[in-house]
Amino acid sequence: MNKAITQIFLFLLLTVLLLSFYMFIATIVYKSTAFKGIFSTWQFPMLLALFLDASFIE
Repeated sequence: MNKAITQIFLFLLLTVLLLSFYMFIATIVYKSTAFKGIFSTWQFPMLLALFLDASFIE
């Protein structure tokens, strides 16, 4: 049961990380203002650090 919860958490965290990466690229590279209200530039690096920590340290 604990392993299943961990896998679900990692999957959801990876999903959010990919969405955040898309918003990061759209905001920084393409200068899009579509995500201005829900995105700031610290979100992608923080989610990446959380994902790496959760997936490699058990």
